[in-house]
Amino acid sequence: MKRHTTSLSKEDASEGFIFANIETTIAADDIDTMKIEGGNYGLAFRIEGLNLIVNSKLDYEKLGSYNLTLCGVYNGVSTFASVIIAIEDINDNSPVFLPSLISVDINNNVEIGTSITTINAVDPDSGLAGQLLYYLEDSPMKRFI
Repeated sequence: MKRHTTSLSKEDASEGFIFANIETTIAADDIDTMKIEGGNYGLAFRIEGLNLIVNSKLDYEKLGSYNLTLCGVYNGVSTFASVIIAIEDINDNSPVFLPSLISVDINNNVEIGTSITTINAVDPDSGLAGQLLYYLEDSPMKRFI
């Protein structure tokens, strides 16, 4: 078998999606067994014939990549290959404000432009999916820093 390095386009690949066809130097009909020997956390993948298939929901925030060890047996001789699968994050998590309730008392004589509080939120998604934009819903300015 050959060493593969592959990247899955999105973490929302559906169960049953054929991720890859495993290339071998032996005809598929001649291989006695093919199985995943290691790195298959949460049983995320399965083998059917020479196809590597998504077996359960992938979640970038739980595990960003898999390093699978595959074993093929031909005439009683085992051969191994490594398949490295990088999971690409999608925007599947909502931001969370810390704290979730913000209450601020303001004097009626506060000067315009005075900072009255700091608002913080976190989003476990990475890259652009995790960037946050704050705005006041009923404000004519909409955006603020």
